[in-house]
Amino acid sequence: MGVMLASLLVAMPSLFYLRPSARGLLLLASVAIIDSVGNYFLFKTYRQSHATVAVPLLSLAPAFAFPVAWLSPLPHEDAGLTVALGYAATVLVVLVSMDWKNLRHFHQVTFLPAILSSLCFGISAVPTRYLLREWEEFNAPTLYMIRAFLIAAIGVAVWGRRAVPRLPWAQVRVMSLRAVFVIMQYLLLYKALTLNSVGMALTLANVTPALVLFGGILFLGEAWSWRRVLPSLMAIAAAWLMT
Repeated sequence: MGVMLASLLVAMPSLFYLRPSARGLLLLASVAIIDSVGNYFLFKTYRQSHATVAVPLLSLAPAFAFPVAWLSPLPHEDAGLTVALGYAATVLVVLVSMDWKNLRHFHQVTFLPAILSSLCFGISAVPTRYLLREWEEFNAPTLYMIRAFLIAAIGVAVWGRRAVPRLPWAQVRVMSLRAVFVIMQYLLLYKALTLNSVGMALTLANVTPALVLFGGILFLGEAWSWRRVLPSLMAIAAAWLMT
C-alpha cells in the first residue's frame, strides 16, 4: 500500500480534488477501516491457501454488494433481472477460475477469511459510492490516495515496524510495477461506481478471470476446453446484459 501511495503522489497535484464535510470525513474513515480489515483477510487467505482456490473465493464481493446496497439509502437502480444476472456472472466466474485439482489445498480456515474479505469489499463499495457520486466530495484519484494513506497508517499503528518490511530492490521494482496496474484497476472501479449501481460495478470488475482465460488462449497458446470456455462466455454475456 505504501508503494501505491508513493506512486500516486507523483501525479497527485494535477488530479487533487476534494470538498469534504464532517460526514464525508467520517465515511472516508469507515472506508479505510473496512478496507484495512478486508486487506488483512485477503492476505491471510493467500497465505493459507493455493492461489487457484483463493482467487475464486475472493471474487464474491458482488454477492454481498447487492444486499448491502439495497439496505442502504442509495437509489435502488437494480431490478430483479439485473440482480439475477449479477449473481449468475459471479457464480460462473468462480466456476471458471476455480482449479478443482487443488481443492485438496482448501481448508476451513481458508473459507472464512476469504468470505470476510469479500464481505468487507462489498460493504465498502457503498460508502465509496456516496463519497464519489451522491455527495461528490472527492474524485477517484483523491479518494484512492487518501484511502491508501489511511490504510498504510492503520497498518503501521497496528503492526508497527512489521508493516514496513525491508525488501530487496528487485522486489520493490516488481511491486512498483504491479502498483501501477492496481491503481489503474481501482480508479476504473471508482469510475464505474459513479456510472453504475454498486452491484453492477463490482460484478463487471470481477468478471476479469473470464477475460483472462481468453487472453491466455489467444495470446499465450494455453489449452482450452468447452468446460471452461462455455461458462466464461456465459459470465461475460451475463455481465454485458446487466448494462
